[in-house]
Amino acid sequence: VGPRFQGPGLGSSARHRPPLIRQEQRREPSSQGPGSRVQRPRPPPPMLRVACMLLPLAAARALVAPRAVGGTAAAVARSGARGASAAAADAPPMPTLYVYDHCPFAARARMALGLKNVKHHLHFFSNDDVETPTALVGKKIVPIFQLGDEVMAESLDIVKRVDEDPAYGPPLIKPRNPAKDVAGWIDKAKPAFRRLQRPRLPLTPLAEFQFQRARDAYVKNHPLPEPSSYEENLAMTPQLLEELNSYLLELDVIIDTETSVNEGGPSYDDIELFPQLRGMTLIKGLTFTDKTVKYLEAMSAATDIPLYFRIAH
Repeated sequence: VGPRFQGPGLGSSARHRPPLIRQEQRREPSSQGPGSRVQRPRPPPPMLRVACMLLPLAAARALVAPRAVGGTAAAVARSGARGASAAAADAPPMPTLYVYDHCPFAARARMALGLKNVKHHLHFFSNDDVETPTALVGKKIVPIFQLGDEVMAESLDIVKRVDEDPAYGPPLIKPRNPAKDVAGWIDKAKPAFRRLQRPRLPLTPLAEFQFQRARDAYVKNHPLPEPSSYEENLAMTPQLLEELNSYLLELDVIIDTETSVNEGGPSYDDIELFPQLRGMTLIKGLTFTDKTVKYLEAMSAATDIPLYFRIAH
């Protein structure tokens, strides 16, 4: 109940009634002599007096009592709220994936969730955060998959768990094709790739490198063989580009289609190859064939994992 309004018209006592409206009379010189009577103004009609008393009361009630919502609209609103609550209660829990953006193993797990169109939370660890992953799985590692009380690590185990979960639809990711030897190509390209990529990562504004201490932790934990200095390896960029570009030419034979390594859809060969090639898109000066670029763009769209072409350096 709102505050009591004090003013004319609230209450039954006569002293609260509004004064009758009197018209001010202009005195005119009388032409009737001293004994003539002065005509008094007529009082307002009774109905006008009642209206004057009721108007303030009606205004006060309008301020105190809010206008009621129509019954039909209120019922619809209550029904919609109940429906939304029921839908939220019936929806399956949403998994959380803990990652570093640059990590190829984390990208594997992201690929599985993206290919299966699984809505999930994506949490980027700072590169110096040891406590959080250790609390989850006992050591500093990514990716980490969490669904309710279930927590697991190891990228290929997460890929298999997501792909084979009936809640996310039938299995989609096909076995590797040994004839392609994707792992062999990755091993061959790895030395030049690491010397090009590692010195660039701490200089890249990714989520895991937002603090100086996180960048320092990466450099400390990712040494290179001699010459080990990141600065020296950056200076070696021209010859390293030449070497890695020669390996990239071989991908036209390995990749069958513009959407997957093997015909027939995504396979574990894609789970291995795409994260490595995505990391290479950070390196300015690498030359990808048209077929490889189309493959990268198609897999990026299918998995909802952005490439680094726009921030390459």
